[in-house]
Amino acid sequence: MGFFSKLFSSEIEYPPLDDKNPAARQVQSLRSSIEAIAEQVQVPIEVVPSEDKAYIFAGNPPKEFGVFWVDHGQVGSLKKLADERGMTPSDLMRLSEHLRKAYINSQSESRFSAETSKGKVTVTPSPSLLKEVQKIIQQDI
Repeated sequence: MGFFSKLFSSEIEYPPLDDKNPAARQVQSLRSSIEAIAEQVQVPIEVVPSEDKAYIFAGNPPKEFGVFWVDHGQVGSLKKLADERGMTPSDLMRLSEHLRKAYINSQSESRFSAETSKGKVTVTPSPSLLKEVQKIIQQDI
């Protein structure tokens, strides 16, 4: 196993994302942004895609993780969000806990693997997780 394959793959081997799955097209359309985030964080990532955006769990959710998103080509992160909103550390912890619960609630959802130039990523085409994460990120703390 190569360095990047080992670095970016999760411990669980998920089936490959079929090209006919709409999530494959969604991931492909956001590929450069997803790869940029993967290169920046250098930990396993899990992509929750939609038509024009994706939420990305980086690290080892639900234990230790960060969350990034790509929305119409713009990359966001919890750090940027906290800075923009003037969030306190306790606000950020509360937001992270809501994200952790949303992730835990989605653990029965189907997951797939997809290849990028940075290695494998996990893809979770879950409308319910997408909706919940979007709601959490957009709410005012």
